[in-house]
Amino acid sequence: MGRVAHVAHMALAEGGKRVNGGEQPKLRPYPGRYVTLAGLHVARLPFTVHVTYYRYYRQGRSGIAGSSDWINLSFEYRF
Repeated sequence: MGRVAHVAHMALAEGGKRVNGGEQPKLRPYPGRYVTLAGLHVARLPFTVHVTYYRYYRQGRSGIAGSSDWINLSFEYRF
């Protein structure tokens, strides 16, 4: 299965005007505008394993801005 998504403006991270006239501040450090998300989901009921990898591009090379790639690993038991 494959999926592609595009977000033009993420208000919580990029800031801007609110509907009520207020101003939303920018989130800093912002990890980057381009991201790859790859996931593997294996199920043989009642057990399921989910592995998801997030890779951010065009980000800083050091500090918190340079270390925002992450992996999610979860186990599920359905009863």
